[in-house]
Amino acid sequence: MGRDYKYRAFISYSHKDEKWASWLHKALETFKVPKYLVGETTNMGTIPDRLGKVFRDREELSSSHSLGTDLTQALEDSACQIVICSPNAANSHWTNEEILTYKRLGRESRIFCLIVDGEPGTDHSECFPPAVRFKMGTDGVLSDEPAEPIAADARPHADGKINSKLKLLSGMLGVGFDALKQREQQRLKKRKAIFTSAITAAVIVTSGLAYSVYLNITSGPEEIIDPVSVLIADFDNQTGDPLFDGSLEQAFQIGLEIAPFITTYSRADAQGIATEIHQDYRLNTDVARLVSVRENIGMVLSGSIVPDGSGYELTVTALEPQAGEVIAEADADASDKSEVLGAVGQLASDLTRELGGDILEEDVVFTSDSFTAASLDAVKSYTTAQELQHIGQDEQAVEYYAQAVEQDPNFTRAFSGWALSLSYLGRTDESTVQWEKALANLDGVTERERIRTLGVYYSLVTRNYQKALESFQSLVDKYPADDIGHNNLAVLHFLTLGFDEALNAGKNVLELYPNSTMYRSNYALYAMYASDFETAQTEATKTLERQPDYYKAWFPIAIYMLATGDTDAALQAYENMAAANELAESEAALGVADTQIYAGEFSKARESLQRSLEISIASGNQYGSATKYMALAYAHESEGDIDGAVASMTEALAVAEGEPWVVAAALTYLAAGDVESAAAISGNLMQELQPQSRAYGMLIDGLILQQAGENIAAIEKLTAAIELADLWLVRFYLGKVYLEGGHSAEALDEFTMCMERRGEAASLFLDDLPTYRYVAPLHYWLGVAQEELHMGAAATASFQTFLQLRPNGGALTEEASQRLK
Repeated sequence: MGRDYKYRAFISYSHKDEKWASWLHKALETFKVPKYLVGETTNMGTIPDRLGKVFRDREELSSSHSLGTDLTQALEDSACQIVICSPNAANSHWTNEEILTYKRLGRESRIFCLIVDGEPGTDHSECFPPAVRFKMGTDGVLSDEPAEPIAADARPHADGKINSKLKLLSGMLGVGFDALKQREQQRLKKRKAIFTSAITAAVIVTSGLAYSVYLNITSGPEEIIDPVSVLIADFDNQTGDPLFDGSLEQAFQIGLEIAPFITTYSRADAQGIATEIHQDYRLNTDVARLVSVRENIGMVLSGSIVPDGSGYELTVTALEPQAGEVIAEADADASDKSEVLGAVGQLASDLTRELGGDILEEDVVFTSDSFTAASLDAVKSYTTAQELQHIGQDEQAVEYYAQAVEQDPNFTRAFSGWALSLSYLGRTDESTVQWEKALANLDGVTERERIRTLGVYYSLVTRNYQKALESFQSLVDKYPADDIGHNNLAVLHFLTLGFDEALNAGKNVLELYPNSTMYRSNYALYAMYASDFETAQTEATKTLERQPDYYKAWFPIAIYMLATGDTDAALQAYENMAAANELAESEAALGVADTQIYAGEFSKARESLQRSLEISIASGNQYGSATKYMALAYAHESEGDIDGAVASMTEALAVAEGEPWVVAAALTYLAAGDVESAAAISGNLMQELQPQSRAYGMLIDGLILQQAGENIAAIEKLTAAIELADLWLVRFYLGKVYLEGGHSAEALDEFTMCMERRGEAASLFLDDLPTYRYVAPLHYWLGVAQEELHMGAAATASFQTFLQLRPNGGALTEEASQRLK
């Protein structure tokens, strides 16, 4: 270049075009010069392997001072100048001053323009500043002689973003455009071949009706990159230090979150498939390729860590699974162990660029510096916790999450994962504490993880499903390949009562990941809630064939048996569930009691619940304990023991005061004639953000009106509740209110709909804990409505079905027998 310059280029721009400047700055500084060009001498000097520093002033200049000595010096220290041209720049005094200053240095031929908006040579949308449009006179004053700017045009209808970048680079290096274009085409061709053979649509991944706990330059044209799935193989750890086993893969996965187009395939699922293929869970590169071919995964990412003196050398290679062709490579060094995780982050950002991703500067900085020096051990513990959580071993997962945050007190991911496992275990108060800690540390995570964490928090803790929906929609808009984002959108369809939409989402992901135990189990649960019991049973059975201890899969099987009239088989399904672990045993006991109540065996149900309550209370399972008290209250009330029912609900509310229990308590209070207590619960529910909560509040208000003899007002209140949230329980009670008011046809319609949608009654409060007992009396009330409409044969069939279920089951059984006489 004739002299040594401090900066390869000086970027001049209007600060209204900040995002373009930020993109260009990073694109230039991180560009890898093709190896065959490195060392050549051109009119711009000897070509390096990297361009080096590019100057970009981040401060907006005021109108009160001059260009300043610092900027003037930076211009003098720059080998060339790049002007981002737009109507904003054309009207910017200081952009024009920077160009004039550079031209006065005698470097007019070293000014390159990048058009991002507007149109050259037009009055209304001129994009070139005056100092670009005209030549500099010998006296240092801008002349009126038109100049011929060297310009690349980033607009979509012109060069586009990639070609315009290459044109600028060709000028800066003094080489032909074709030399760089050929290299870029080879790289993109290679990547495109891989991407198009992989996933061509964003993945929708569900996580068991539970939650799984990533650059979008909005001011400029976006290069569309198809989403692709990748499998991270085990890093080849040549250091002999077991601390690197598992932790580097997890850290690398976190680093890849900066790439909107990448979704990482579950290593836990891949290890399961590896065991089937190779009788070994380890995922070396060859086994990872085999798994990827089987699962249609787009790329295998194979890494290594090798000692290098007192430090380490890390490499990663992206491979096409079938042929093993190298698609991209990256390497990084760490001077000691404390710098290893930062080096892994650098690997992730470098590889992402090689694969075609544009990364915002702040994301790159985060990836390199996201872990503290003490957090390598924490990542190891976190990885173990994630693996345990993935297979439903939440008790053990909690221990490792606790260990991770002890090793790194600012490890946000560990706090949120810990909170999730605690919520799955029903330890509500402890879960809330960990959520608070996770939220307090959100500044230490990527944008991708921040949105995820908030979305799950809104869903599980505040139950603000609209905010959760907005969060996950934002996540998939910004990061189209984010599987967890799509997962949780599907879960939110479920939580907002869109059962058919959730079922379709579950089906889509199962087609993409047919060997995932978790996704198949999710699909079975979605099918159950959508009342597709046959599909639920089929998919749950396949889940258990793959992983026999995945106890949640027994739930849809039990409900299938109840829906098809085989109570004994349902009880056997719950007995099978109980064999998995202590938590499964607790949930199975609830299922057994629910089935016994459904069959009218109330005393047996009470005995089952009393025994299992002792276990739940001793283990600190607040959620499970309160839910068992709720079932116990139902059993008491079904036997006509209202006092016993009230006492049980009082116990439930002493343990927890969430929506399932307060709604059940209000219904029990109304049965006991305690309108005041029921109204107080309704008042609280009506203050909640979640529409379902307010719909339950309106249900209680409607039943209060019914008790007061205001039947029409009650119907209006319940109808309004359904408009707010179409809940199964509200429709059931609306049918009863219609019936009491003499509106038998309307009642029949509601009861028929409840029968068609009885899968929703499998777990009324959408927590995968059984409440199918509510379906049994539905047969009775359906029969009453049919009888009122003189549908004799249909009414008889309904009463007989009810009596078959509950031959000795309380007051309704006696009434059904009387109606058949």
